[in-house]
Amino acid sequence: MLIYPAADNRLKTKSWKDYENGPIINKEEGIRAWNWYLANPEDQQNSLAVPLLIKDFKNTPPTFILLSEHDPLRDEGQQLAENMKASGVQVKTVVYKEMVHGFMHMGSVLKETKKAVQEIAAFTKENLK
Repeated sequence: MLIYPAADNRLKTKSWKDYENGPIINKEEGIRAWNWYLANPEDQQNSLAVPLLIKDFKNTPPTFILLSEHDPLRDEGQQLAENMKASGVQVKTVVYKEMVHGFMHMGSVLKETKKAVQEIAAFTKENLK
């Protein structure tokens, strides 16, 4: 289960360009977050920390990737899904239209959050073995 995954520390996708100034998160915050997460320079190329650097996703279980349309992380999440599919992983990717990064925390006001929770539960139930 990946919910708007941060998969690439370069922040060079079209969605990062489109949403460089937000809403919700901006590029400056993204850079700061990656710098906190990968404080040692050698970690910048560690595939265990930067998922888009993974070459082979063998033995990865079926994966649900939830993305928001208006989110700088959208494109790297889509690329991650494609990379996983290329390794033969069963991936279901859902892009929530008109939603922003963090919408899963807005369940008291957004019907899309409830729908997403239902989709996650259905995928989990379907893939538990």
